[in-house]
Amino acid sequence: MTTSGMAPPRRTPGEGLRALLDLARRQDPAAAEQAALQRAVDALVPDEALVLDRLSRLGRVPVVQIWARPHTGGAGEPVLENASRIGRLAQVALPDLTPTYVGHLLWLGLVRLDGVVDDELGDYFQALLADPLVLRALARANVDGSTPRVVRQALSLSPLGAQLVADASSVDLLAQVESSTDEP
Repeated sequence: MTTSGMAPPRRTPGEGLRALLDLARRQDPAAAEQAALQRAVDALVPDEALVLDRLSRLGRVPVVQIWARPHTGGAGEPVLENASRIGRLAQVALPDLTPTYVGHLLWLGLVRLDGVVDDELGDYFQALLADPLVLRALARANVDGSTPRVVRQALSLSPLGAQLVADASSVDLLAQVESSTDEP
């Protein structure tokens, strides 16, 4: 509110887009990357930050997609997407929201899903398939004669996600160095 009691005039959407276009035409790739990283960080919840941190230490973790394939042979529909034990491994506060967290991190471009080769992550997939959330999804996929289809994938940091975690790690290291009172 201004001193006259009136709200300042807001930009129109067109003016907002024009301002972004002007900014985009002046920025270099490093500034564009920083803007993308800041936008991603602003959209994260603390549990998602824990997932990124733990994923940076593990490299790749298993993810499954559970689909119900009807007996007619059609494509089916998803029952559970992005199920992973990464939430439990990261000690998130709400582990049952891990599929939502993974989906959001995918949407932000901070993580990626890749196929798996042969028995890569085999024992870890077995542990994931025994997870109660996954077992409930498999049971739901069996309803009405449908056959569950399990798609195995591996979750890892994307280049943007790896850059974000590296930036956070360098801030941590700098803080440790600045707070150290030990003489060399």
